[in-house]
Amino acid sequence: MMKKEKVSYKHFARDALGLVKFNFWPLMIFELLYGFCGSVVIFPAVGFLLRKSLSAAGLFYITGDNIRQLAGHPVLWAVGLFLLLVLAFYTLVEFTTLSVCFHESLAKRKVQALPLMRSGFVRALSIFKPKNFLMILLLIVIIPFMNLLVTSNFIGGISIPGFIQDYIAASGPLSAVFSLLLILLSIVLIRWLFVFNVFAGGNRSFREAHRESARLMKGRFFRTLLHFAIWNLFIAVLSVLVIGVFALISLLPAMMAIDHLQSLSNPSFGFSLMMGGLSAFFILGSTMINTLAAPLNFAFITRLYEAYAKADGLEAGDAALVHNNMPEGIRKKHLVIAACVLMALFIGVKTTQIVLAADGDTAEVLLKGPQVTGHRGNSTEAPENTKSALEAAIACGADYVEIDIAETKDGVLVVSHDNNIKRISGQNLDIWNSNYDAIKDLDVGSWFAPAFSGEQLMTLEEAIDTCRGKVKMNIELKPTAHDHDFVEKAVAEVQKQDFKDECVLASLDYPTLERVKAIDPEIRTAYITAIAYGNVDTLPVDAFSIEATFVNQTLVEAVHRQNKEIYVWTVDNEELISSMIDLNVDNIVTDDVPLAKRLVQETAEDSQNVVRKTLERIVLGI
Repeated sequence: MMKKEKVSYKHFARDALGLVKFNFWPLMIFELLYGFCGSVVIFPAVGFLLRKSLSAAGLFYITGDNIRQLAGHPVLWAVGLFLLLVLAFYTLVEFTTLSVCFHESLAKRKVQALPLMRSGFVRALSIFKPKNFLMILLLIVIIPFMNLLVTSNFIGGISIPGFIQDYIAASGPLSAVFSLLLILLSIVLIRWLFVFNVFAGGNRSFREAHRESARLMKGRFFRTLLHFAIWNLFIAVLSVLVIGVFALISLLPAMMAIDHLQSLSNPSFGFSLMMGGLSAFFILGSTMINTLAAPLNFAFITRLYEAYAKADGLEAGDAALVHNNMPEGIRKKHLVIAACVLMALFIGVKTTQIVLAADGDTAEVLLKGPQVTGHRGNSTEAPENTKSALEAAIACGADYVEIDIAETKDGVLVVSHDNNIKRISGQNLDIWNSNYDAIKDLDVGSWFAPAFSGEQLMTLEEAIDTCRGKVKMNIELKPTAHDHDFVEKAVAEVQKQDFKDECVLASLDYPTLERVKAIDPEIRTAYITAIAYGNVDTLPVDAFSIEATFVNQTLVEAVHRQNKEIYVWTVDNEELISSMIDLNVDNIVTDDVPLAKRLVQETAEDSQNVVRKTLERIVLGI
């Protein structure tokens, strides 16, 4: 067997940078247009089709509980395979275009942007040939799994969900299998490192391409792995430095703006302007990184491919892959202008998305800390769910009050946590089995303290009248099997009182929330759950109300990434309240409103902390 010729790696980094520089502006125009199309067209369309197909199957989210139902639905299989093919093709377009561009740069041939993109697109179409279907595995499974910086689209950001990682880590055998799988995939990925160069440059099948890549890699595996790792480390450090510079530049102006906004009674508009400016600034930095990371990696891979091919006497083909046919009058300045316009469009669209996702409540949370909800009113100073409890919460400065409503036998909505009211009235009566007139005059305050003797059950209408313009309401719907149009009555009352902007309807029963949205999509809903495990953040509700034990940084970030809010309950001690504030939750449900308000205020006075939380929201949006 012929001995492999040695390869000098001395000037590889310089040569790779030179490849990027040689056709820089056509390359930048392609990457910007590619990213813009993905962000504005491809990924929203994929998400829309996925949601529609789930809806057609009678499902609204994906968790371990319904995965078996999903697996048995033929429509979802068909749609899923189609979407995988679309994403694989979209990813391949970038790889083939970069391979073609650097093939031309190696030959010292200048390319024009549109002919370059056309050449890459035509070569990517080969994925639809049956003999190339195996490439989908590489594009959709192996590359995302290894999380390398070889693509600028969201495929490169896909990772294993945290709860699955936790499950694997908790099992010794699974951890061993997972580690072995990582090693095997690493070997496959490095052996197939030149697949796209061969596939795009030689117009060969995927099987031929991965075989030639493996031949070139034989005897050079570990050295290639080392140099590729060092190069990726260089790109990662460069990315961190860019983001660090952007963060340092923005820190002082952002702190000054926040100090001013905190003094305003209504900071929402000013906050939106500030968030828009910060978002545009950081999207510029993020775009610079994303636009350059994939080309830098592919330039390095192309330089390796050329060196190995020459050392083995397998000269890469020198035929032109791009046929320039645009007018000669298009000069560099036109390319620069086109790149700037695309950059501005991309930044504008992404900034708008982030700002629109941050409503007035978001501004309040970020500038002044989490909002505080009085659990059943202020139930430490007055009997729960009574007018006195609501007024006590208002006096303490609560942002929300949480109440529970149930339906009487004759269809009146009353405020009570328990459907059986023996605990608060001494009478063994079920609300669902009692007419309103029979229970409306019962004393529901004496059990708490003699001073509240004579407190009566409120109706939902009376509760809204008490809170209107003073505090917002978290109204928990507690349906029973005996109700008649319970949800419809609750929604109708909110509509009649013109109270949609001042409340959220919550429930432990998800179908109840579905019914609310079906009647009036504008009413905000919150899903209450004692346990949050898996992909609960994908449920189509506006907020999640979760027991504090199950709230962690991963969950908060997942919920915020979906542009939704997270409430935590019931948080009554100083240590737990402080930890929830640090996690950047949106709303703290507590029995001790004064304590929670004091701790939130102390935290909000630190403008540097507010800047950090604001930037976290922006990064999640990006």
